[in-house]
Amino acid sequence: MKDNIEAIIGSDDQEATVDELVEQDMDAIQKDLPFEEPVEHPKVGEEGPPVVLSVEKTVSDEGMEWTYDEYASLTDPDKFMGMVGIKDPDAAVVELKKLGVPIEDDEVANVIADDGMYGLMEYLSDKDIGEHNNTRNWSWWGPEVEFLSVQEEGDEAYAPACLFVRLHEGDIDYVMYKLEDYGEEAPWYSARLEATIKTDRGDIMLSCEDDEGYSWNVARDETMTFTPDESVRNEDVDARLDWSQMDEEAQGMEL
Repeated sequence: MKDNIEAIIGSDDQEATVDELVEQDMDAIQKDLPFEEPVEHPKVGEEGPPVVLSVEKTVSDEGMEWTYDEYASLTDPDKFMGMVGIKDPDAAVVELKKLGVPIEDDEVANVIADDGMYGLMEYLSDKDIGEHNNTRNWSWWGPEVEFLSVQEEGDEAYAPACLFVRLHEGDIDYVMYKLEDYGEEAPWYSARLEATIKTDRGDIMLSCEDDEGYSWNVARDETMTFTPDESVRNEDVDARLDWSQMDEEAQGMEL
């Protein structure tokens, strides 16, 4: 365009005038074009965090598997323990004696006659036999469970045990379970909590490392947001992902 105008004018001395004419001509052309907002393209490495589409938490224990919500709301102690328990207090006394637990037959017989398995539990607690506890005392991520564990006297945590269990969500009385290895078979030791975070860039798989569902090990990350085998906390996961597509109640890693 500039060469055509110069040819018409025919003089290099009028270069400034030519430039002005070109600029005026381009302005006129631009005025006829529709206005469009400038598009901002993300810079390399600044595309933003992965967008969370869903979070699936699962629990596994000795070949059994549940969603987290199913596990947390269990009401049947047999399903919770993965075995059939002893509901007859007299049969429970027999198993306690096999562990060498000192039982006063007449006294415990009267207690059982009045209050059944609950009475047997109270008898053992009053005699300071075994460990009477509740999982809420250490904020376990699983269901709330009241229990009494009685092990062979003088043995370590991994010894055989009689474990009395009552789930707070259920209406079933205490049930006793025979464990060959308390430290391996009690659900608060053996159950595994895992989370799969699905994002717009792939899946992130986490494995819980503590009792509270607060610390996680990164098992796999297709988004390359975390480092494999990295230990992360709930707030770390929350801060490094985009939760805007999730319902408000579902945002974040809190159980």
